[in-house]
Amino acid sequence: MTDDTSDSCFQPAEEPIEAGWSDFEPLKRSEGGACVVVKAKRRGKWHVLKALRPAYVDKPAYQALLHKEFEIGYGLSHENIAATIGLEPVAGLGECIVQEWVDGATLREAMGRGVWNRGRVVAIMRQLSSALSYIHAKQIVHRDVKPSNVMLTARADRVKIIDFGHSDADDYAALKLPAGTAGYQAPELRAAGGTADERSDIYSLGVMLGELCALLPKPDRALERIARHCTESDPMRRPQHVADIDWDTPLLSPWLRALLVAAMAAAVACIVAIFFYLRQPVENVSRAADTVPAVPADTASAPAETPGEVPEPRPKEKGVEETESVRPAEVKPENTVPADTAMSWGEHPVLADDLKPFRKAMRRQVYTICVDNLAWLDEQARAAKSEEEAASAFDGYYQRIYRLGREWARQHLPAYVSPSSPRFQAVLKDADGPIQGGLLEAYYDSTFYTEYRRIQTTYLINRKE
Repeated sequence: MTDDTSDSCFQPAEEPIEAGWSDFEPLKRSEGGACVVVKAKRRGKWHVLKALRPAYVDKPAYQALLHKEFEIGYGLSHENIAATIGLEPVAGLGECIVQEWVDGATLREAMGRGVWNRGRVVAIMRQLSSALSYIHAKQIVHRDVKPSNVMLTARADRVKIIDFGHSDADDYAALKLPAGTAGYQAPELRAAGGTADERSDIYSLGVMLGELCALLPKPDRALERIARHCTESDPMRRPQHVADIDWDTPLLSPWLRALLVAAMAAAVACIVAIFFYLRQPVENVSRAADTVPAVPADTASAPAETPGEVPEPRPKEKGVEETESVRPAEVKPENTVPADTAMSWGEHPVLADDLKPFRKAMRRQVYTICVDNLAWLDEQARAAKSEEEAASAFDGYYQRIYRLGREWARQHLPAYVSPSSPRFQAVLKDADGPIQGGLLEAYYDSTFYTEYRRIQTTYLINRKE
């Protein structure tokens, strides 16, 4: 029996579907750099094509970078990573990496629109963490984790990491140049000879989390603690693996949770003690009363002391007063480290304590720098002719903050550490920690953030092409 009214699932097209590429559309992220990125259609499906610009096509180093990006991306298969499909020549573009087209917006674009709450932030960070854990398990480091390299699908906010152009793997012996974007690059990568590992990506992840926390309607201390932990200037103080980050962390701080647990344990102990006390037999109480010695009748009503008589004071033993007035000699802790050492403030508690005033002053100074340069950011963003140029103005703003923060540190650190001391350079190397703290202070200040968001929404989010 057949149903003549049903349609086959395969219907002939009114026009033949071309097997070649068509409908080329340059993408915004292709502006600048050695590569051009376009959206193109083949067999009725959109793809992304990435190729070298004509000026770089004949340069072996750039050809090798394009092949390296393809080989790394082609070996990855994860729901939160944009798929790399192939490497093939395309007329008019040359050799191209063929990638999955993601219908949506970058996280940078999404940060300026829509409603943000804790659930949305945690959901996005969980997906990013899952993708990064998968990448790191394959001995690959992305090296350029930032909001513009994270896509959110138009439906359900699904995360897709894109752009492995700066990525590196253990089995590559060449093309090991430093990479990353200012503001998201880990401090160890800015030092001479610095190498990237998964903790470098964790630092970038922490910076992004700090930016997302600033979008929440009220401060979220638990997420802020995770952001600070991920952005420690010393890699050894960060989570060593993405899987170590606990996204189920409750809102209470660790010490407050411990205090609450201790209080609950004490309350339970008191309840148990009262319960067993009340269960004591009445006979035991009566028997205990019978054992109390009787008071003689002639002394029962006598006063404790004769009025007007003062008892003689007990004579003090010889030497007691002198002994009590003697203070114990100060004992230096065994873990004291000489002041003239190359250790940084994050490597030893004694050194950390003596630099706390400097770090605090530096955070406040960076906060002031952030506020003072808002007018500069407004001017640069207003002069931008496209959303891409406006985004570059924001990147320039962060670069300016870091540069001015480091200059302030170099100028004022001699008041705390001698320039001739090996510690001087070690402390300057770690200066990005207080800079990040100052940026977070600015984000959490409602006056600053209101003005920052005005500039962002006026020149970046709502800009008309």
